[in-house]
Amino acid sequence: MTNPHIGVISRVILKILGGYTYLCRALAAPPAKASDRKEQGMKTTMYTQMSIDGKIALVSKASGGLFSIMRPEQLRYVHDCRGRVDAIMVGGRTVELANPTLTNHNDLSKSPLRVVVTASLDIPESAHLLTDGFPCVFATIGKSRENAGVIERAGKTVLYCGEDALDFALLFQILEERYAVRSIMLEGGGSLNWSLVSQGFVDELEIMILPVIFGGRDTPSLVDGEGFSSMDLVPMFSLYALEDQGNMLLLKYRAIPKQ
Repeated sequence: MTNPHIGVISRVILKILGGYTYLCRALAAPPAKASDRKEQGMKTTMYTQMSIDGKIALVSKASGGLFSIMRPEQLRYVHDCRGRVDAIMVGGRTVELANPTLTNHNDLSKSPLRVVVTASLDIPESAHLLTDGFPCVFATIGKSRENAGVIERAGKTVLYCGEDALDFALLFQILEERYAVRSIMLEGGGSLNWSLVSQGFVDELEIMILPVIFGGRDTPSLVDGEGFSSMDLVPMFSLYALEDQGNMLLLKYRAIPKQ
């Protein structure tokens, strides 16, 4: 039976978030527009599960804890989302720590292209993404070419997008032109999320808030990185849906385009 207080809490949170969105809209500029990608029609949605205090992993950096307390129907929803996109994107650190499969467990035939963003190409040889038979590409920078052997021997593809820093506009262009990718599910971690949010590549967010608190000064959060130094740079999102799922709240946001 659903706790009757959850509905009240949901309405309170919705009012708070709605007010916060309105305040941010008044004070801050919208996120920078990634014009090339927008012209291509690419859509990137950040999907994440996080604790009440905004953490996406334990202090040990292990990220599987939140999945362990999700209900079966909530896990099915996550995999259904994977089945509706062309590609799923994570950072190399996520692969190293969580060793995910990133497939659609509900229907493996509808699994998206896996895209790993890693500047170092330091991927364990035992990683599921290297040992299974599903397509996976690794986006990196030119100066990491000498580390590509492990990935290429596993029959996976390495994409070079910039020499010293990863060019995300180029990566998105390659994904669309070479792999017909028009929609991306971004699953973190926090550093990759920062790169895409700060450059204006995130169009929507779906955030699942679980009823736990992780704490920790250095615990990974939804968006890490350098952070914004001015409200003029802070990206803007509009809350358009809130779903009460008993033990979890699902929040859905859309980016507010630049005027």
